[in-house]
Amino acid sequence: MRRDRVVGVLVAVVTAGCSPGAGSPPQPGLSEAWRTVSITPIGQPVAAGETLVVYGTEGRDLFLYGVAIADGAIRWRKAATPSTVVAGIAVTPTVLDGRVAYFRPDFSANLAGRLVVAAPDDGRDLIVSEPALFRSHPAHCADGKDICVTIADAKGTTVSRRFSVDAGGPVPDRGGTPADSRFVGEALLDLGARDPEVLAGFEGGTIRWRSALSRHFSAGASTDWGWYFELYRSAGLYVGSVGRPADRQDRGGSVSDLSKQQTAALDAATGAPTWHEDGTRFACNGTIVLERTVAGDRSEPWPVRCRYHGTVRYDPATDATTYAGLDVTVEGFDVATGKRTWSVSLGPAEAFMGEEKATPVRDAEVLVPAATGPMIIDLSTGSTRAPAKAEVFWCSRNVWWDYRQSRDTRNGPASDWRGGSLLSACTGDGSPSTATPAHLAPSLGATIGERTVVAVAGALVAYDRNGVRRSGDWKAPKT
Repeated sequence: MRRDRVVGVLVAVVTAGCSPGAGSPPQPGLSEAWRTVSITPIGQPVAAGETLVVYGTEGRDLFLYGVAIADGAIRWRKAATPSTVVAGIAVTPTVLDGRVAYFRPDFSANLAGRLVVAAPDDGRDLIVSEPALFRSHPAHCADGKDICVTIADAKGTTVSRRFSVDAGGPVPDRGGTPADSRFVGEALLDLGARDPEVLAGFEGGTIRWRSALSRHFSAGASTDWGWYFELYRSAGLYVGSVGRPADRQDRGGSVSDLSKQQTAALDAATGAPTWHEDGTRFACNGTIVLERTVAGDRSEPWPVRCRYHGTVRYDPATDATTYAGLDVTVEGFDVATGKRTWSVSLGPAEAFMGEEKATPVRDAEVLVPAATGPMIIDLSTGSTRAPAKAEVFWCSRNVWWDYRQSRDTRNGPASDWRGGSLLSACTGDGSPSTATPAHLAPSLGATIGERTVVAVAGALVAYDRNGVRRSGDWKAPKT
């Protein structure tokens, strides 16, 4: 499907809470501190010191805002662009070493921009680069220092560039990624070559190993159609899936056989194949992503995949997706061996096949739309339960937004781009709720002190946890 072709790297989803059921310990309440409708957010805010940073749109323009945690007042507002980063990789705020990094529009070329590193308190420029066509969002360099991006050079080759705040601009990057490569996972590269397509382990500025994609996935699979890899340090393995082209094209659009998807594991130290499972998609194509603690404060996603049967048809003329013979099974698996540990049938659950992520409930529980109705699955055991009638959840939906400049695609010009996600209160069947969930995890949205701010449709909302507002630091927002 159109948008699935450009699904990018994983952004971790964290646990949200629900109102307590019978026998549950008391849950703290939430008190709304302020709400501002001056921003139309396209994803969740990120904390940078005492400032919230969030992307929002005004018409077909994109802006990055700095917002005061105390009262929701907008401290600064800067024009931004997605540049030429793959449109399926979410445009979300980047905060590195306490500073904000984003792309400022430059009119020297379509989708050109300048890398800006800014102070979070007032948005003042610390670094402004020369204009470029950026192909990756700003991130720490491979050695964990400075800021690295990839750009398209004069020949169209993708090359790495390094910037230092201390130096006030670009600096040599002797450990930069190879030309035309891109990260598809933590320290995992697609080297950019085709026939064969090659993955590589990349650490400390050095390629540690190379492995042809065809060693792990069947013919036709390519990261050009999307990817999803996670590094499970506890097992020393990368686990993931990559996309495939449609099996056939006809007047009604493209048709794909869902049973041809694969999940595979690679040895993180050597790139050698470890196991693969046909007919499955890791993390259910990004639908189920929930973290578990494995050692100390280190976390990794629960090992889960989906087994699919049936076909999917996408009609670009109507943007409609239809299924035939659909059957979905959620499976837990052992990371080291790939062997199934539990399974739960969802049946012909078309609602589950959308882009929206499953709703986190508790540490190991997610709410999913099975064909027979809403179901809560415990990812540690595979046990299931129906949501209680009184339970209210924080549901999320992915955001696609329209930008004033277009990019070229296989199907012609396109101006839609992926943002982050927006939250809303909902019941077990996904229906909107006017009630506020009793709990809001500090890691959902942006938390500073005892205050957590989340993005909902058309607004930012601040909640004080434990049901207590902090005195003297909030007032009615400027809207």
